[in-house]
Amino acid sequence: MCTYLQPRGAVYHLRRVIPVELRPASGGKSEFMASLRTVGPGRPPGGSSGSVGSLKADWHE
Repeated sequence: MCTYLQPRGAVYHLRRVIPVELRPASGGKSEFMASLRTVGPGRPPGGSSGSVGSLKADWHE
């Protein structure tokens, strides 16, 4: 399983470390978590790879 997918109960969440240089902009948070709103390790609606891709794109802006 991917290291950035974390099960919390029955729902999977996307979990990524926020780079040190971006932490002040995130209110000092060291990680970002978002629900993928899916049950089980299968591909979530919309696909987790899209969530990761959009997160990476946001960081590079």
